[in-house]
Amino acid sequence: MVLAAVGLAAAQTPEPGAVEVSATAASIFNGGIHPAVGAGVGIATTRHVMGVAEFTYIPLGGGVLKPGDFDLLRLTPRTGGKAVDFHGGLHIAVPTGSDRALPYLAVGVGLVRQSFTALGLGHTTTGVAGSFGVGLKWLISERIGVRLELKVYTPNRTFVRVGVSLFYRSR
Repeated sequence: MVLAAVGLAAAQTPEPGAVEVSATAASIFNGGIHPAVGAGVGIATTRHVMGVAEFTYIPLGGGVLKPGDFDLLRLTPRTGGKAVDFHGGLHIAVPTGSDRALPYLAVGVGLVRQSFTALGLGHTTTGVAGSFGVGLKWLISERIGVRLELKVYTPNRTFVRVGVSLFYRSR
C-alpha cells in the first residue's frame, strides 16, 4: 500500500520525456460566452516544466443582423464567425506534495485567427496573442487525468478561456 502511494506521488510530476495528449472543452469570455473545443500535446522537459502545443476552435455563432445594424436596403442578412487559436507555451508545475493534484502556471504565445461574414462578404484577421494563467491537473490513475485551466489571452482584444481537459500521460 505504501509503495503504491509513493508510485502515484512520483507520477504527480511527469518524468522528463513524458508526453501528454489532451482533448479540451472550454468556454471563451469576451463580452459574450462562446463554446470552444481543442486538443493539445505536451512534452515534459524536466519534472516541473512541460512544453505544450494547443489548438482551439471557437465557433462565434451566427445570427440575423437587425435592420438598424446595416442600412443597406433594410436587409436582414445572415452573419457568422469563428476563431482558431494555435498556441505554444509552458506549464510550470507548483509541487504541493499531493499524490493526485498538481497546480501549475501557464504561459504561452501563439496566433489567433478570427473570421466573420456578413452580407456575403468575409473579413479575416490574424494576430499574435500572449497568454498566462493557472491550472490544476488531477490524476485519476497513473496515466489518465483531468485538467482544469483558466487562461487570459491578450491579442488585439483580451479574452478569457476556462477549460476542462481529459489527458493521457505516456509515463
